[in-house]
Amino acid sequence: MLYAEKLAEAVDVSREHIAKVETTKRNLSIDLLFRLSFVLEVQEYKFFIFNK
Repeated sequence: MLYAEKLAEAVDVSREHIAKVETTKRNLSIDLLFRLSFVLEVQEYKFFIFNK
């Protein structure tokens, strides 16, 4: 979980918050989407592409 901790710190949320977003127990806010996108260097729309 070290990566999740560093990611959470980089986007200014708790590790638990990141875990809940990953497991769909918490919704992803637009603000957090943009912060994650910036930190991970991924375009925002790619968060919404799901492979079958």
